Amino acid sequence: MPANTDRQIQKLEARAQSIHANLLRFASRPFVIEFAGTPKAGKTTSVEAIRHFFTRHDFRVHVLVEQAPFCPIPMKGHLFFSTWCAAMTLAELLAGVETETDIIIVDRGIFDTLVWLTLQRERGELTAAEADTMEAFLLLDRWRSLVDLAVVMNVTADEAIARENSQRISRKPGGIMNPAVLQTIAAAVGKTVKAHRAKFADVIEHETSGHDVRSSNAALAKGILDRLESFLDPEILVVPTRQVEALRFEDGGAFSEQANAALLGVIKKFGKFMRRSEAERDARYVQI
Repeated sequence: MPANTDRQIQKLEARAQSIHANLLRFASRPFVIEFAGTPKAGKTTSVEAIRHFFTRHDFRVHVLVEQAPFCPIPMKGHLFFSTWCAAMTLAELLAGVETETDIIIVDRGIFDTLVWLTLQRERGELTAAEADTMEAFLLLDRWRSLVDLAVVMNVTADEAIARENSQRISRKPGGIMNPAVLQTIAAAVGKTVKAHRAKFADVIEHETSGHDVRSSNAALAKGILDRLESFLDPEILVVPTRQVEALRFEDGGAFSEQANAALLGVIKKFGKFMRRSEAERDARYVQI
């Protein structure tokens, strides 16, 4: 219903403005969102909608575009093809997190490569040792932990084909755009989510079947704002300032063995967790 969507969007805009004004200064690096999922789920449209939404509210947004169209390897779906795409995207991501950017949107990256790895493993296109090595590389904590949110978009095979045909003048199935392959990809996506969800900071499964684009993207924006707010304003450990001031440090500060033991005792007895934004405003507490 358009009226309900309009009201939801107004709330999302007010919330984005509040996050930008009150929480963005706490960011130590860009917030990274990866988009992955099944063909024709609306990924490209959603990437642009989310980019536009945050840019309009003064966030600095950088999109790492999907590398597949630029890959010089002609065998789409082959191990070499997906490896090239993953390596190029990873290189851009590692460079991007060191820039003055607020949000990085990755159009198919680490999570998406894990989906293709699942497919290739099942097809016997690589050995078990190769699959394990590739998986371990992709899940290396150094860069896996940079993905703050994986958005996994899904659509039914029937609706994916209907969306494809609505823009074409031929109904002849393609190598990927046919029911059997689409169902195989969807199954690989589901297996990847089940196997690796816990290894990522957060995963949103976003179903677009039967939903209009605008309301679907509004719902997605809400989910992203939820995660962005948690990223910028996490619960952190604090202790009362007066308890720290009461410590009697020796040997020039808190680095002596006795001083460290005293400080750890204070943390154990008086430490508690509170939102960073609250701790920043409350002089009664020291952030650990």
